[in-house]
Amino acid sequence: MEYQHKDQLYQRNLKHDDQLKGILFQQDAYIFRYPVSDDEFDREFISIISSKYDDPIPGSLQLDSEIEGQLNNHFREVFLKENALILIENKENNAIVGWFTVLDQDASFLESFKRANDMYQDYFKPESKKLRVRLILIKKEYRGQGLSRYLFPAIDTIAKNFGFESIQMLTAAPEMFKLCEKHGYNNLAELFEDEMPNEYLEVLKPSDEIKTRLRGQPFRVIYYVKNI
Repeated sequence: MEYQHKDQLYQRNLKHDDQLKGILFQQDAYIFRYPVSDDEFDREFISIISSKYDDPIPGSLQLDSEIEGQLNNHFREVFLKENALILIENKENNAIVGWFTVLDQDASFLESFKRANDMYQDYFKPESKKLRVRLILIKKEYRGQGLSRYLFPAIDTIAKNFGFESIQMLTAAPEMFKLCEKHGYNNLAELFEDEMPNEYLEVLKPSDEIKTRLRGQPFRVIYYVKNI
């Protein structure tokens, strides 16, 4: 399959021949690439909405249905405008096995994490380019197959190729705690449920699945950063 992408969607200064075809990273059987058309973007975005409800990573925060719908519309606009959506494809069968998004992050995620900004100023220099990774999703039938060993190198490569100096990630999923630390991310701050501002607690709640996976540990959100 030849990967072409539309000029109106993809304006970044890509560096490699593969990237000119929309490919950002490839290793073994897996390709990390942009959607090839508006239609594919919409199709995969709908799949993301369907999949995230049964995925333990983004499903760690349980949103009110009305808020969820508003966020879905907002995310679609942002991901399209910022060219943020990246597909993970098995090139042996051309199956999309997962997705994630990358955004240019000029500020820290939440004011609640200001202490991380104060304590780790090297990570938050105003002039440094920060890549935010969010909404990592793997389709259920492909989970448990070791895709993280491709995912994290892909994120590093994408960040370096676009000139970012650090990668930032916010997660509440226990699975991601272990993976982030394994792949060199530093835990800069933790925000526990009883510390969250009321406006967040009104709409963000730990899912029953995450409570089970926490095995009695308190629910928390961790702010991970990695310099590259």
